[in-house]
Amino acid sequence: MNPRIGKERSDPGDVAPDAVSPWPQATNRWLIWVEALVIAAIGIAGIVESIRVVHYRMPGAIVDMLGPGYYIAFVSVGLLVSGAVYVFRHRHDELPPEPPKEIKTRLIGTYAAYAAYALLIYLVGFGIATLLFFLMIFRVFGIRSWRTIVALSIVLGLIWHLGFGKLADMSFPAGILF
Repeated sequence: MNPRIGKERSDPGDVAPDAVSPWPQATNRWLIWVEALVIAAIGIAGIVESIRVVHYRMPGAIVDMLGPGYYIAFVSVGLLVSGAVYVFRHRHDELPPEPPKEIKTRLIGTYAAYAAYALLIYLVGFGIATLLFFLMIFRVFGIRSWRTIVALSIVLGLIWHLGFGKLADMSFPAGILF
């Protein structure tokens, strides 16, 4: 039963004119093009940034053959190709159904966790912000046991610190509050 029209839909001709968009394929194609253009824009921005990184190196920066610029270019070209493949593969699809409320809630919670992480990393530093980020994200994704959330957050926070802070020798903000 379709709740928007109030009866079983057996034939597209049974639908009231205002119940369903008269141009579902046009709307779908528009959405596919917008999504593909966003992917392409990110790819183009990545290519521009990779050229900048290759040509304007920081003095004293350690550079290898692959280097950050070439890696960014490789990933960005992959994004451009992905956008083209996406348009080609989905050019005849129908509009996707409305996602369930649980998925929308998780998506908003994920965005909120990333926004909080971006703010907290400058306030309290990388270590505490990463721990708090994992606490939030595990809760958003449905882990209910606080004991499990805290244990996983501590383990992953340490892995992040060792991987990025020590092995990759990246410097992170210490935080203005500490």
